[in-house]
Amino acid sequence: YLSFLTSADQKEKALEYMKAELEKNPTNVALISQVADMYLKSGNFVSALEYLEKRAALEPDNKEAWYTIGVSCWARSYHGGMMVSQEERGQVVDKGLEALDKAMKLDTSYFDALSYTNLLFREKAKYLAAIGKNMEAGEAYMKAEEYLKKALEVRKAQTQAKPKA
Repeated sequence: YLSFLTSADQKEKALEYMKAELEKNPTNVALISQVADMYLKSGNFVSALEYLEKRAALEPDNKEAWYTIGVSCWARSYHGGMMVSQEERGQVVDKGLEALDKAMKLDTSYFDALSYTNLLFREKAKYLAAIGKNMEAGEAYMKAEEYLKKALEVRKAQTQAKPKA
């Protein structure tokens, strides 16, 4: 039924159906993820983030749950353009950095989380520069460079550790 609704471009009905299913089983992580994804695809970041955070709360030791929040926050800031106020951008960037920090505490060599932390610090630098906080913007940019370097070191170590075929 759900496949039919989504293929027929009945996203609102599909969301209603999934949310009704969630009321029956509120800890169904797969369904929570589907709802979040549907909200992301429809451009409703606030609702998507709500469901992404529900998932992370249910799976606090799942690095990917925290990583997904970080990536979604980066996407909101980076792709949001004029639709995102500077105040919202600052909040979203900080929330994303916090989520990625949780992911990296679970796996200190998490290349993807290191990479997106770099990207979020770049967004933070742009945001801070836009509101006239140039010193802090420079600091955020330097943090971005640190995380880029860490990510590249992790990637290099992972590549060297793989046996050659």
